[in-house]
Amino acid sequence: MHALHAQLLAVALGQRRAGQLDQALATCEAVLAEAPEHAQAHMLAGMIAHEQGRHGVAVEHLQAAAQEPRGEPDLYDALGPSLLELGRNEAALEPLARASALDPERPGPRFRTGLAL
Repeated sequence: MHALHAQLLAVALGQRRAGQLDQALATCEAVLAEAPEHAQAHMLAGMIAHEQGRHGVAVEHLQAAAQEPRGEPDLYDALGPSLLELGRNEAALEPLARASALDPERPGPRFRTGLAL
């Protein structure tokens, strides 16, 4: 089943790149229906929801993905801004700090940290 999940996530990534965000999110949700703890599916779903401006949904998925310890700055760089959009500035500080620590050359998290303060 893991190979099928990887294939579906590749399809979702292609859909996202093509601007088909609703379809991409639905594809991620199909994976999550079978594997509710699938961190990569949560991460991609969260990033898509963030791009759609659905920050509450994004936070749910990104926080689920963050339960699996991984060093992906994109995860934290999407979680922080989604929390900011929800007015949860203090909660945004931790993921923004993680994103900065994982990729010190990335300017976005440092900028957003300033916005959160």
